[in-house]
Amino acid sequence: DKITYKTKFGASLGMGKGSQKGGYYLHLEPGKSFIAGGIYMPESSVLKELRKEISLYGEDFLKVINNKEFKKYFQDLDQDDKLKKIPQGFEKEDPMGEYLKLKSFIVVYNLKNEEVFDKNAVKNLSKIFKVMKPLNDFLNTPFL
Repeated sequence: DKITYKTKFGASLGMGKGSQKGGYYLHLEPGKSFIAGGIYMPESSVLKELRKEISLYGEDFLKVINNKEFKKYFQDLDQDDKLKKIPQGFEKEDPMGEYLKLKSFIVVYNLKNEEVFDKNAVKNLSKIFKVMKPLNDFLNTPFL
């Protein structure tokens, strides 16, 4: 039997349709729910600026992603889509090299069904989104 309706719901919160700035995403689907934040697959000019920012201000970037509260929810940025080598225009020895290879700068927190249906779900998810905010603030800095 073909299902005639969607079994998932997604909502993004950002700076407007087509924005290349950091934002937030909520995906609800039985057994596959998650929340995410950051910048997903930006166009090349935006990607170049983000990489420059990370290279120049690596210590600030690391403070954000190594923050104790951040680490409670996210191990690291999503590493699924990245270059094999450090992109052209950056030093091969750049201490931020692994992050410069990324094509997206996102974090994902997978939700258990119990978390979605918890009576405090809105409060709990809001807290996780707040933990993401410093990452989005950092990523949005070059575009202010």
